[in-house]
Amino acid sequence: MLGGACSLNVPTEQPSHPSPSSSISATSLTPELSTSQPWGITGTQAERTSLTPAPTQIPRYFTEEWDGDTSHWFWFTTLNNDNFVDIYTEVGVLEISLTGKNVSSYFIYQPWGYDQVQVNTQIENRTLTKSTIVIVCDYTDDLGWYEFDIDSDGVWQIRLHDTLGQTGYLSLQNGGSRAIHTGQAFNEYTVTCVGNDLSLSVNGTKVVEYTDKILKFKHGKIGLGAISYDEIPVLIESDWITISQP
Repeated sequence: MLGGACSLNVPTEQPSHPSPSSSISATSLTPELSTSQPWGITGTQAERTSLTPAPTQIPRYFTEEWDGDTSHWFWFTTLNNDNFVDIYTEVGVLEISLTGKNVSSYFIYQPWGYDQVQVNTQIENRTLTKSTIVIVCDYTDDLGWYEFDIDSDGVWQIRLHDTLGQTGYLSLQNGGSRAIHTGQAFNEYTVTCVGNDLSLSVNGTKVVEYTDKILKFKHGKIGLGAISYDEIPVLIESDWITISQP
């Protein structure tokens, strides 16, 4: 569910969460994700995104504080487990709740694609179970995307998802950082994507810079997400997200 106090339900695996007082209509965040997608990418009536220019009245660079309309965002999962995902806004925060195991869920800003973009966000891990926070850039329906995965135990990795080649996820770089607050904690993340030049900072500390020489994505949409593992539930909260030029 999603909405003012919004919520969206995705079938799959992840932690349960009380329904918010208001819900976001799932139909409003749906990119038309084809049921024939090779890697089981699914979503609620998500209308497949394209890279055609977005209407100028829709903001391209802005700060989203999750206290208004979220109809320009859509969600999906990659393993056909939508029933275990609930994404909604409540009291000025975005909540991603996973109640199934091994669920990867994504929440993408649909109107604009970016050649160069910086994404800043503050996210709190609300549960003791191991989980991963995801920040996405260069997302397109037909090619794939880059994602920065930051685990609750202080480990990070950069991955790409090859949608066109139907090979799924590929890890590009990984490591650990003491800058990441582990367990139930707040962290502030800064991701920069200039085409295939990628960087991640956590709590003001530069963690990694990396240039992808494999698929070399150059343009696409941004988003957030979460991943669960063998222990559930998982609940993360985003207080805000800022999309800006690097």
